[in-house]
Amino acid sequence: MLDFEHVTFQFPTDNYRMFEDLSFHLEEGEFTALIGASGSGKSTIFRLINHFLTPETGSIRIEGREVGTGNAQCGYMPQRDLLFPWRTVEANVMLPMEIKKQPRAERRAAADALLARVGLAGSEKKRPGELSGGMRQRAAFARTLAAGADLLLLDEPFSALDSITRISMQEWLVEQWENWNKTILLVTHDVEEAIFLSRRILVLTGRPVKSLVDLEVPLPKKRTREMLLRPEVMELKNRLIGMLQEEAAQTESDS
Repeated sequence: MLDFEHVTFQFPTDNYRMFEDLSFHLEEGEFTALIGASGSGKSTIFRLINHFLTPETGSIRIEGREVGTGNAQCGYMPQRDLLFPWRTVEANVMLPMEIKKQPRAERRAAADALLARVGLAGSEKKRPGELSGGMRQRAAFARTLAAGADLLLLDEPFSALDSITRISMQEWLVEQWENWNKTILLVTHDVEEAIFLSRRILVLTGRPVKSLVDLEVPLPKKRTREMLLRPEVMELKNRLIGMLQEEAAQTESDS
């Protein structure tokens, strides 16, 4: 689904490379989390995949098509929902289809079907300000799905929510992923969130980042929060926290 091959990248204002000859791959249908210390380059990877940034060397392909050619597509959900407050929920979800100039009746039917699938049937004509934080995120997720891409990039989508709503949304997303048949790459600072949601965790380390630590999550596809207390899961959690602490300390020492 995603091939990130031998990518080297440096911001013009930096005196060091962020990535050097970095490669990783995502298989179709995977749910993968991407974690790293602050400033390690997680969001930069998303910006490269979206072609907001261009690598010095290397290639990035989605389903075999080079990004930036107009043929490679992914859905992107940022930290904030970014719903337009003056548009109805339905009209917000229709936006990607409007950009593609799909017929109005077709995009309205598709938007309403998506809203029903994310549990927002009956909220089509409401404005974002009338929704709770969790409902807004579900609407934003529906809009991301409306782009029609098989690869979804989720950039800390629940970071602005309170802890109870965040837990509820995590559990909701696990259920949704089982039904959508999508490939998901999630950026998060929350180690427990990465473990609970994903099947595989990629960890950014070093400066420049030359490779990713690739770890499998020892949980079944159908999982509960109680499973996070299993010894093998606690061991993975402690290992990840240790890696991030070490990386943060090294970054602080270098600066």
